[in-house]
Amino acid sequence: MAVDRRPIDQMVLDVGGDAFQRLARLFDEETRGVVVALRTLLNDRDWRELGRQAHSLKHATSSFGLMDLAATAALIENAADMQRGAEAEMQLALLEAAVDADLDELERVLKTIEA
Repeated sequence: MAVDRRPIDQMVLDVGGDAFQRLARLFDEETRGVVVALRTLLNDRDWRELGRQAHSLKHATSSFGLMDLAATAALIENAADMQRGAEAEMQLALLEAAVDADLDELERVLKTIEA
């Protein structure tokens, strides 16, 4: 659940604190939406789109230092690519259980960054 500060610090250097704050808020909102979408895609057995969305989530979460979420998204992506429903279900349940706490931790990090 720990946030890796390295990608965050680099992004702050690249875009500035104010822009990073805006990006992080958008990221939080979009991430919550993607997790809901992943559930729908899994229920529909839309393997291709499930894999695509999990792949995007993997990269987005790693960009914001949420490496545990990124790793879980990678496992969902792999399960979707192999059309392994039970494995995708298990990993998605873990993602759903962890996402709020991890995004809350990111919010705590945001409070330490000057806008």
